[in-house]
Amino acid sequence: MHGKHGVKSHIVAMIWIGGAIFVGLLLTGRSASESLYLAAVLSCPVMMIGMVVTMRGSEAKHDDHS
Repeated sequence: MHGKHGVKSHIVAMIWIGGAIFVGLLLTGRSASESLYLAAVLSCPVMMIGMVVTMRGSEAKHDDHS
């Protein structure tokens, strides 16, 4: 995905992941302000880990077809 569509889908994914982290932290008993801060900080590394995992999976599938 390149161009605006790629950026838009990345931002949407960041919002969903950040929201999931936020809710998870709230459920563990953290305050809303602390949960919001931690969700903002953690959403980027979580996205990066997800991208690495999915890229490795697509590389493995590509290697199998070669």
